Amino acid sequence: MQRTAEVLFFPAAPLHLRAFALKSPQSHMTQEKPMALTPAILEIGTGIDLHGQDYTKAARRAVWDAVHHGSLMFLGLLGPDTSKEMIVDVTVAVPEPDAVDADEVLAVLPHGKGRLTAVQGGLEIEPREGSGDKTIVATAAVVVRVDV
Repeated sequence: MQRTAEVLFFPAAPLHLRAFALKSPQSHMTQEKPMALTPAILEIGTGIDLHGQDYTKAARRAVWDAVHHGSLMFLGLLGPDTSKEMIVDVTVAVPEPDAVDADEVLAVLPHGKGRLTAVQGGLEIEPREGSGDKTIVATAAVVVRVDV
């Protein structure tokens, strides 16, 4: 299962200040009131599958790496259900985006409602040429959106 979102890139800024933003498609979640989703957190991660050539495993490890570098302690200040109701937009870059199992990747998210976009990127390398043993490297960007 693959979910998509439009990725916007702002190239005019200096390299270290370039920003990436996700413009999410219309949600099919039912709400009692419309949510004003505001991006609150951005985390970046890298994941590797050394010998299995498994794009999902590399993507899952990249998302796990991204979400395990911090604590969202402030979420309780926004209400008791914020961590359950927040939207977590995940973009993973792998050489074969169609080979990524969205449900398996999103299962590593500890909180929120995940949405996945898999895009072409990452690395597929064969350290021992001709061996057929390839290493997959995935990158992930995790954007947490909360109703404020």
